Amino acid sequence: MIQGDILVDDHMPFCKIWKEKNSRGTVASLEYPWTDRTIVDITEKTWSELRKSIIDYIPPWLKKAIIGR
Repeated sequence: MIQGDILVDDHMPFCKIWKEKNSRGTVASLEYPWTDRTIVDITEKTWSELRKSIIDYIPPWLKKAIIGR
């Protein structure tokens, strides 16, 4: 099991297990017909949009530490 703050995956069974074990974590995925909105917190149609949404989701203090912005 990988610990972390954000999981990016499109396999809903993995996302569900990760969310159950890491209840404060955020799940992000591209939007597919099988995307379960009860599990996924951030979903977009393209990788570019998903990347932007994830970056926007990160608190400013952490964003500065991670990516220097």
